[in-house]
Amino acid sequence: PEVLAFRSLQAQTATLISGAHALHFMTRASVTSTELDLHVHLRHRRDIGTWLLTSGYSFIPTLAQHPDFHLHIVGDTYRRATTRTPSGVCDVVTFQKAQSGGSTLNVRMIVSWTTPAATILCSPSTCLLNVITFNTAYCLFPRATLHERRALLLRYPDGSPIEPENVAEQHDALGFEPPLSHLEARQVTSIASNLSFPLGWRWIDDAATWVVSLDTVGVSGPLPANKHSTAMTHDPVSVCNYAIRYDSERGAWMDLGVAHASVLRYSYIISDELLIDKLCHAIEKKVEEERRKAEPALEGHR
Repeated sequence: PEVLAFRSLQAQTATLISGAHALHFMTRASVTSTELDLHVHLRHRRDIGTWLLTSGYSFIPTLAQHPDFHLHIVGDTYRRATTRTPSGVCDVVTFQKAQSGGSTLNVRMIVSWTTPAATILCSPSTCLLNVITFNTAYCLFPRATLHERRALLLRYPDGSPIEPENVAEQHDALGFEPPLSHLEARQVTSIASNLSFPLGWRWIDDAATWVVSLDTVGVSGPLPANKHSTAMTHDPVSVCNYAIRYDSERGAWMDLGVAHASVLRYSYIISDELLIDKLCHAIEKKVEEERRKAEPALEGHR
């Protein structure tokens, strides 16, 4: 019941699972990690944190965080205690729950001020680009990750290097060799034509991605944004459009843009300029329609 309740919450908050658990799920390996990474929209941080607390988890604050979770995430306190990064991460909150066998379950709530998809796409290597929503699992580089057990080192969208600590040890713990740098990749194969690392313009559910539909029996789906709209049947990440660029000097990096609008409930990853242009025109039209609808009500209050 707890799993189904969490998946329902995941559907209603567009929360994504990534990291070691998502990788082990895609490789069908036994899960030895006790740490679960949840990528959460800023607007839903309270929903996810409160659910974890009521499910027996304890908030484990850092020295920079208020010891009370609900006080940590509010107002000026939250803004002072968080830092925005190139990946869109503005906060990382840890919860723990003791198990009867003496082990401890750890949940990291990775809060994004843009969209959770951006934080995942800014992972340090391709073997970590696996995503689980409430109804679908995605492996963006299935040939390299699942069959060849190798990964390519990535950079941030602005071209700056991602430098996680102990990257070799982290990948060894996942069962992978250290990720290939762009120089090593050039020696192994022509990266630009390598089927293991499909580059260029991509969708999260394109032909290069392994997409797994999950059983949703007993899972409550997304809720409508308001009484005038219909509920989504999918997670927003399912329309994620991005590009992976590569050159021999800098290596590989994610090329992505984040689309925001007041009439959109969530932000979306888009990299295609023509698509962005069409979306902007559609949003402008929708904003004007909403403004006209609101005019009679505003007149009545004057």
